Amino acid sequence: MKTLFKFKSKRQRYNFDTAAATPLEPEVFKAMKPFFETDFGNPSSIHREGVIAAKAMRQAREQVAGCLSVKAEEIIFTSGGTEANNLALLGVARGYEQQFRRPGRIVAVATEHRSVLAPLSCLASQGWEVEILPVNKLGEINLDQFKRALKRPTTLVSVSYVNNEIGTVFPLRELAKLIRLERKRSQQAYPLFHTDACQAPRFFDLDVRKLGVDMMTLNGSKIYGPKGSGLLYCRQGISLQPQILGGGQNHSQRSGTENVPALVGLSTALSLATKQASVSNQLVTAARDYLVARLKEQGSGLIFHGALTNRSPNNINFTVPGMEAEWLVIQLDALGFATSTGSACSTNHDHDQHVLRALYQSAAPAESSVRLSLDKEVTVAVADKFLAALDLIMKRPS
Repeated sequence: MKTLFKFKSKRQRYNFDTAAATPLEPEVFKAMKPFFETDFGNPSSIHREGVIAAKAMRQAREQVAGCLSVKAEEIIFTSGGTEANNLALLGVARGYEQQFRRPGRIVAVATEHRSVLAPLSCLASQGWEVEILPVNKLGEINLDQFKRALKRPTTLVSVSYVNNEIGTVFPLRELAKLIRLERKRSQQAYPLFHTDACQAPRFFDLDVRKLGVDMMTLNGSKIYGPKGSGLLYCRQGISLQPQILGGGQNHSQRSGTENVPALVGLSTALSLATKQASVSNQLVTAARDYLVARLKEQGSGLIFHGALTNRSPNNINFTVPGMEAEWLVIQLDALGFATSTGSACSTNHDHDQHVLRALYQSAAPAESSVRLSLDKEVTVAVADKFLAALDLIMKRPS
């Protein structure tokens, strides 16, 4: 694909793709560093190095639990959000099958991450009933439709906290209330409520008691923590069958030698994110709103996707009519701006336009869309540089 501009190695770079990955916070790296060098022991070992590693792991688990207002033993460390989502969905499904000797039913939303939709497809092929709720053109679900979905016996509901592509924020508290009412009506422990909250910690409250969820997925690489780190909060008492068997680490729910540097980094990053969430929400929202207003003023006929109010502060998603999103992303890259055409967690980007198709059905824009997910350090000056770069691209013949 042709690039209009030359890449310059000394050109300043701007990360407008933080929904895909964030740099490591210096404080996070400082916390991780000893466990790469001197304190490298296996937490299962009984010698000094092992004891130090085990203590660090215990402290990391307690720190995470404090951020979520849960018990330390309810935290399962994983290799990332994808594994945590798979563990939640498949783990609950296998636990249910073991208890009731039959498949159950799961309700989810059409715009969920592929690491939710793919396990659900797998379960559907094995006899599980899976109901995928549609969304409107803003990416929101209909609460009445959600209520109707719960009228049939349901094992698990999975709804993301914040959509990773268009930034829609889902009303978890209201959904949790409806689920509790259904449990009370049926006198059953089900349905359980899982949320993929990987995009939420930088801006939103993670207090599980207030949100009312039974399981929550988090990912370190989205919050200025290390890649390959994640966790699943799983409320005590839930029958969760492990998907990785071995030495019985993580309370026998996820075997394998623990990645101590990664989980220390994850816990540190999560602690920083929760402390800064309120301020970050205000600052990044202001930058986003400024960018959206200026983009509208440019008069290029941009089509914005998702709600412009009930969404993550860092998210802007738009289509330029007549201009392929992938081509635009490449031109912006040459001018120093890292952006995205959608979820970077999928290597098949054509396959991963499912969010736009969920919004518009057959009327989804053929050009796809560009996702901007702003860095916490974004300023009006940086926003103006992006606007100038976009204007330059749009004035050049493709």
